[in-house]
Amino acid sequence: MIKPKSLVGEHWAESALAFVLIVGTSVAWANQRITADAAVVIDVITATLAIYVAILKAYFAGTVDELASHQENRDSRTGEISAILQELNGPSFDYATQIIDSALKDIRSIPKGELRLQASDYYRELSSTLRRLRKGCHVSAVSSLVIDRWEKDPRQKNYFHENEAAVKRGVSIHRVFIIGASQINNEHAPLVKQVLMQHINAKIPVSVVWRESIMHDPELYDDFVMFNEEKLVFTDELEKMDPTRVLAGYKIWNSGKVQNYRDVFKSLTETYCIDKSSFDALIR
Repeated sequence: MIKPKSLVGEHWAESALAFVLIVGTSVAWANQRITADAAVVIDVITATLAIYVAILKAYFAGTVDELASHQENRDSRTGEISAILQELNGPSFDYATQIIDSALKDIRSIPKGELRLQASDYYRELSSTLRRLRKGCHVSAVSSLVIDRWEKDPRQKNYFHENEAAVKRGVSIHRVFIIGASQINNEHAPLVKQVLMQHINAKIPVSVVWRESIMHDPELYDDFVMFNEEKLVFTDELEKMDPTRVLAGYKIWNSGKVQNYRDVFKSLTETYCIDKSSFDALIR
């Protein structure tokens, strides 16, 4: 165990300097070369300078230790990866290389303010962020993917329950559903109405945009959840083989991209949402 150093032992140079200056001031005061008030002022300045130097020293020492620790961790991980790759060959080496290339691609996106997440991690991060919100927070969401997932994907159903719980805590959630007009005239119609009513009964305001009205602008199609106070956006993509399930998602904190999603939500709600009478007719 590392024993903690004493304040004087760790900062002996500053302590010695302060001691010498204070003694010198006391001697000058005793010999009546300076007044008592001047001696006090000098002692305070001396002590303050010593403390300030000690703080700077501690800060820079801590920074150096942290950088050294990061370098050590990086070297350790690099060495471990290199050692593992040297032991592999054939298909095993190719598979490991694919994993590393995929990880590097994801890591490179982090300085850009976004992180790709596998489906399970996506829902975990999304739900965790939602649970942190308290009364007065606002969430703006767009559901543009197939509406079936609200009933057929267990993770999406659990996420809806997190929405219900958040609303009960006083969180404001507004969700825009982008729906194809044909969906209300085929076998999907009952499900569309069911999902909308679930939200309404949970006191989650919903709006509807006809997909056909925004086909001219692909940027309006994104499926996303925006946490306004945290300046954070989650967006997802569907599994092509099973469009009712999410394949992966992105956690985005890049300020420019977050603002783009804010503009999309504003455009959808102010320009493309159907009016109240049309919405009432839809859920009847």
